[in-house]
Amino acid sequence: IGHSILKAIYEILSTGKRYHELGGMYVAQKKEKESKEINQKLVQIATALKKYEISCKDLKLVIPTCQKDFVSWGKELNICVGTYGYDKKMIEGKCIILMVYLNDQPLECCELTKKDRGNSLKIEQLRGKHNGESPRHSDCEKLVNQFIRNVGKNWQVTA
Repeated sequence: IGHSILKAIYEILSTGKRYHELGGMYVAQKKEKESKEINQKLVQIATALKKYEISCKDLKLVIPTCQKDFVSWGKELNICVGTYGYDKKMIEGKCIILMVYLNDQPLECCELTKKDRGNSLKIEQLRGKHNGESPRHSDCEKLVNQFIRNVGKNWQVTA
């Protein structure tokens, strides 16, 4: 008998809880463990990419370091970055997510992916509030393109 089954039997006998009550507890523990692993990998990726972070005047590129960044950015700009699994895509090496800040406020979110040939990056999406373009869209695009040039062909930074 597996350890988790024995643990569940012990919980049922010692607390009087029903098995279905314990199921939620184990699901929550599994999600918490997965979230912790994702956050650790995001920190590793952000650390590797930190040297490429740039700013220009009042605009700054920020690399996410935890799942909460994705969620807060999604809520702030009313976009899907916090709910569509971009954190997992990023740790799998399928994309790099960046946020362009204007004076400490999220302005546009960027998804970078690998070009069809080679390891260089391209802008897949660059979106502001409600998936639109901010008044500073062209400045955001210039900043992101500079980031791409800085990274060069070193984009594969999976943890």
